[in-house]
Amino acid sequence: MTLAGQPASVSAARRFVRNALASFPELSDDAGLITTELVANAVLHAGGPITVRAAVDPGPPSAVRLEISDGSPVAPVVREYGTVASTGRGLGLVARVARRWGVEPSAGGKTVWVELAPGSAQGGEHRPSAPSSTLTATSEETAAQDARDVEFLGVPVAVYLRLQEQNDAVLRELELLAFTADHAGELDPSPQLVDVIERSRRYFNATREGFRAEVFDAAERGLTSVDLQGRMTVTSIVPAADLVALFEQAEELARAGELLIGPAEDDVARLRRWFVAEVTGQLLEGRSPQPFST
Repeated sequence: MTLAGQPASVSAARRFVRNALASFPELSDDAGLITTELVANAVLHAGGPITVRAAVDPGPPSAVRLEISDGSPVAPVVREYGTVASTGRGLGLVARVARRWGVEPSAGGKTVWVELAPGSAQGGEHRPSAPSSTLTATSEETAAQDARDVEFLGVPVAVYLRLQEQNDAVLRELELLAFTADHAGELDPSPQLVDVIERSRRYFNATREGFRAEVFDAAERGLTSVDLQGRMTVTSIVPAADLVALFEQAEELARAGELLIGPAEDDVARLRRWFVAEVTGQLLEGRSPQPFST
């Protein structure tokens, strides 16, 4: 199936794959999730056309091969998320449920292929290749001469990983809405949603790794909390506070039914604000680090 590079293609591709695998219910759910993630990535980062292929080996045992092809030669980036994350799982999800997977270059772009079989989940380890140790500062800011160490004590590992999932879910949905508004003109949003979408554009291509790699490593070691340290500047405080406000406004719109994401859980919302409060307190007020209170 060949699709245009637009958000509506995500659900169309998922329906196509699930219909193709209707006789293999043990594989169709995982295949639908993987298709959703990979086609969404292609829409956001490659444009169209996007080709989706599904091939079935009836077995026994049954097996499926999916191929998602697009016009960008850039390989997708592996990120780590929990298995119940609502979005943004990409190749992390693929690695957990696939028997095998890979990326093959082509003359006009690339193909991401995935092989699925019953009971083939690998739970493989995949980490970001170039983790950042800052909250929201850009590389130019962290390289500034006035950058100082900021400590974050007692960060709850499970809550931080859910925070990363939630933040990426919010920005992913806003990026898809912005893409739709730019290319299809099909949106009729409220003025509040228009404001949130426009403000979110500056963050779409920003580095958002945060302390993802360090916290994921702590989770693998069985730790429930971890102390973190990053280089920050005073000029990073305003963007960080603005981003937190953007997330909270988007989640209020979700409660009103204007977005599909769910609101952040209370501990996730508190951890978001605490990070900004710690940067502000340590850099502007000169106070000592305060552990996160659960």
